[in-house]
Amino acid sequence: MKSSSFETGALAMLFVIMAVAIFVVCSQNKPTEQNSELNSVPDISSINNEINSEANNQDTTGLPVIASGYPEQWRDAIYREICYALSSTCYNQGRWGQSTRTVNWYGTWFAGDWNYCGLGIGIGGECKAFANTIVERATGNRYHLPSGYDYATGDIGWCRPGDIIQRPTRYGVPHTAIVFAVLARDQNGRATLIDVIDANFVGGRGSQLIARHKLPMTSYPLSQFRVWTP
Repeated sequence: MKSSSFETGALAMLFVIMAVAIFVVCSQNKPTEQNSELNSVPDISSINNEINSEANNQDTTGLPVIASGYPEQWRDAIYREICYALSSTCYNQGRWGQSTRTVNWYGTWFAGDWNYCGLGIGIGGECKAFANTIVERATGNRYHLPSGYDYATGDIGWCRPGDIIQRPTRYGVPHTAIVFAVLARDQNGRATLIDVIDANFVGGRGSQLIARHKLPMTSYPLSQFRVWTP
């Protein structure tokens, strides 16, 4: 009887020990807190900030000129395109409006230094054809210059960079150019001296040279020009 009681007690103790051991093992294997790397929710705002910061820090010089996807920004697109047409090298270096080439003709001017139009180094063809090429490429063919030479009606006094300007036929030989900068204004804010990029002006008619120069110049007073907007 005593032997049986002892065996029963020993067996009970064995069960207790086994239960304790199983509990300890399970406790050690049970995750007491979530793994932060696998289960944490990412902070989307911080990710967006990193992306934006990286984008803002990228060097955009050297990127090709592309058509503007926003019609209201056509002046900016045309402005970039004329700088690119004048010198792809300087454009890619961020020196917009400059060129590796200059010419002397009633002053010293930047001239085209590459084959933008496919007509030869620095050759843009006739002034209106060149301006139309600029507009078409800059705006993804959204805009084209109207036919003829008497379509511009805007006041030259309020021209802005990227504007197409034209000297109509009633003043003699017509001419088309694109405003690069407004250099001076009168007391009323009207432009009195501008910087343009065009073709077939510097060097005289027939040169077909792409160049950047000032207006008024020679027998072309600024008052004879009008602004075209689509």
